[in-house]
Order: sequence, then C-alpha cells, then structure tokens
Amino acid sequence: VVDALVGTIRDAVAATGIRAVAIVGGVSANSRLRADAQTAADADGFALFVPRLTYSIDNAAMIAVTGHFQLAAGHTAPLDLTAVPNLKV
Repeated sequence: VVDALVGTIRDAVAATGIRAVAIVGGVSANSRLRADAQTAADADGFALFVPRLTYSIDNAAMIAVTGHFQLAAGHTAPLDLTAVPNLKV
C-alpha cells in the first residue's frame, strides 16, 4: 500500500508540477509511508509536509466525536442528507 501511495504522489507531482505535498490524517502516522515519501521528495525535489505524530490522528474519529456531540444536543439529519463541504459544526 505504501508503494502505491508514494507512486501516486510521485506521478501527481510529475504530472502537475506541484512542488509541495502534505500527507495528513491517520495514514500520516505510518512510519514507512513517512520515510518512503521523504525519500521520494528528496529524489524528485518536492517539499513534503507531514504533521508531528501527535497530530496524525484518524479523521473518522474526529467526525464520530462531532456526530456524538451533535446527537447529544438533539441535532439529527434526514437519511437523504447530502454533503456540504463547508458545513459549520
């Protein structure tokens, strides 16, 4: 999986010319991904940004906690709810 992710990053950098890449969320805690992505960044000349391990947490857990507090406050949503990317919580 790490090889596929790093390969995709390298392909995206080559195809777009982007010079900076960030790896975030729970996957950023993977030590091999961190190391291999840094090796690729050094070899291909792009900047790599990865948060400190303390901040490499699972986004799903954060969403679940937010949902818990919303439900506890009596907020619910219909089953046909659609995504709103900039929804305030």
